[in-house]
Amino acid sequence: MSVPSNEARVLLVDARPLRRLGIAAVLNRLFESNRCRITSISSPTEAEALIAGSVTFQVIIYSVGAESVGEFKHRRGIKTLRKLAAPIVIFSDNDTRSEAVLALSAGVEGFLHSGMAVALAQQALSFTLQGGSYFPTVLTSKSRPSRRNRSADPAAADGVPENALSSLVK
Repeated sequence: MSVPSNEARVLLVDARPLRRLGIAAVLNRLFESNRCRITSISSPTEAEALIAGSVTFQVIIYSVGAESVGEFKHRRGIKTLRKLAAPIVIFSDNDTRSEAVLALSAGVEGFLHSGMAVALAQQALSFTLQGGSYFPTVLTSKSRPSRRNRSADPAAADGVPENALSSLVK
């Protein structure tokens, strides 16, 4: 899957250089034949120079690693990055419902976690670049089947839809 524009400018924010390289590799696969200009910084405070220079981005990937997006420094970081007027997608090592809810409540446009399939992450980013929002199926209701109708499939018992793309919401 590729992004429809001729060139996309992506801001990648991650404190860990090796993880930044990995995320950049996924982004390069996403953009395949289209041009992609990735600007990498290690913290949102470095974005101040970009804000002053009127640089524009189509999307901002903000990696919080294993830390919670609810931590004060990340909330402050999101507020700083918001000044760039681009959709913000959180990349996290935490794939819990509470982390996804925290990201949603922070007003970002997407939440990706390091345990998701690369193809799904690429589709979610492409969708976000086209104006959509992506939050994983972990946000769907956790309805449990009755005792009589309990499935042996744990995914079904958690109420997770078979098609993970059903959580793409515009």
